[in-house]
Amino acid sequence: MIRPFLASLLVIGTIAGAQAQTTAPSGSGSAELTPREAYQRGRALLDQLIMERKIVEAVTIFDPNEAMSRENLAVIEADLRTRYTEDFEHAAVVRSELMRNGFRQELIAYWTGNQYLYVYLLMHTFENRTQLLNFAYNSSFEELNGRF
Repeated sequence: MIRPFLASLLVIGTIAGAQAQTTAPSGSGSAELTPREAYQRGRALLDQLIMERKIVEAVTIFDPNEAMSRENLAVIEADLRTRYTEDFEHAAVVRSELMRNGFRQELIAYWTGNQYLYVYLLMHTFENRTQLLNFAYNSSFEELNGRF
C-alpha cells in the first residue's frame, strides 16, 4: 500500500478560490465558452498537468493567489516525482455528484500500474461561469472520498 502522499509535509493540499475561465483568451477569436465547455477545457488542462506530475504548474494556473510559496510547492512536486517515478497513464472520474444550486463535486483518479493519485474538486456554476472552490489531492482514496 502506498503511504499517504506528502504525509510529512501536507496530508491534503487544498487550493481554494481558483476560477475556471469562461471566456476564451483575448485574441483567440473564439466566442464565450459555456460553463460545460470551460469545465471540459479546464479538466483537459488539469489532466495533462497531473498526468505529467506538474503540480506546481497546476497550482499556479488554477490558483495564482495560493498562499503557499513556490519553494514549498517545489518541495511538494519533488516529493510527488519521488513517490511517482513515472507519469500517470490513465485518468478517470471516480465519483461525481451534482449538488443543489449549481454546486458539483468530483473525485478523479490518476494511475499507472498500481500507483494512484486522487484529486478532489468542488465547483460552483452561476451566472454562466464556473468557479473552482476547492482542489485537493492525496494518495489515500479514503481521505478524499470521505468528502462526499
